[in-house]
Amino acid sequence: MYGEAYENHMRGRSSSWSLRFTSGEFEEIVKILRREYGQDRLSQFLLSPIEELQAFLGTCTTDQFLDCVEIYCLHVSTDEDLTDERKEEYIREINHRFREVGLGYEFLGQHVVRIDAQALHAEVLKPTMALLSAENNFAGAEQEMQTAFENYRASDNKGAVAEALKAFESVMKSICAKRNWAHSPNDTASKLLGVCFVNNLIPTYLQSHFTGLRTVLESGVPTVRNKTSGHGQGSTIQPLEDHFVSYVLYTALANIKLLIDCDKALP
Repeated sequence: MYGEAYENHMRGRSSSWSLRFTSGEFEEIVKILRREYGQDRLSQFLLSPIEELQAFLGTCTTDQFLDCVEIYCLHVSTDEDLTDERKEEYIREINHRFREVGLGYEFLGQHVVRIDAQALHAEVLKPTMALLSAENNFAGAEQEMQTAFENYRASDNKGAVAEALKAFESVMKSICAKRNWAHSPNDTASKLLGVCFVNNLIPTYLQSHFTGLRTVLESGVPTVRNKTSGHGQGSTIQPLEDHFVSYVLYTALANIKLLIDCDKALP
């Protein structure tokens, strides 16, 4: 992908259709990666920036490779010379290649995120992140959710759970603030949910239908967080397995989507 972009630059192909990386841009990318990994050079050989990057891609770890893909996608998405249609095609191709080789990752927003189930990803993650990015008052929650998935990708499972709860709480605080519902910035998830239910964020006529919804919302994410990442773990290390964290992240996303959808429906 990087090689093609450099060849397009050297051949002078139409910039509105073909992605092009200049020698200076490759040099900047290499500098970013060197700084990120605390290395003077990415390769032991004295090479040009493009050759150094290509050599690095042949020997790097999976996480380092994903970093390179993320930088590439960020360049594509911010390239002012490319048409929006062409940007989307480049990103689609990257995500298609991820799926083709069985890598559970996708470039979404401004990050490469880990995905564990394509259906959940399509029906929950994408629409929820779109809802968060659509309104400025959810910017904090959007960043926290992105950080949760970054932590998950980096195998910081407890950090992922903690950030998911922050996003969950931030959405409720934003809704309460927008509607001038009495609450404290320091309220816990349980208290914030109480405010939302008292003010009929979930309509009264649906509350009986959603028997146990409040329990699910209160216990699904906050309790997991409280029992894992929110307190000391004592003298023994308490591992938090990937499948459990995946459940927490998608539960948080589903809860967030429900709350935002209900807020939109409320007069």
